[in-house]
Amino acid sequence: TAPPPLPSEPDDPAPSAPVSGEPSPDASESGPVPAAAPPVAHADSAATRPGTAVVIPVLANDRDLAGQRLSLSAVT
Repeated sequence: TAPPPLPSEPDDPAPSAPVSGEPSPDASESGPVPAAAPPVAHADSAATRPGTAVVIPVLANDRDLAGQRLSLSAVT
């Protein structure tokens, strides 16, 4: 006689894959997650007279393909 199943084992065997070749509705795909596309950046320029400060909205003409808000972390 076979021993009783352990508590962690199911009483019923796992369902088999469909024979038709169709994916199971419970199936999921796994694999590498695609990386986010980099933002599209455009050149910026500004002019000012010596001693006069200028504000350059460097992100105004750039965009993120996923619609995320862009931010600036460093200027060199």
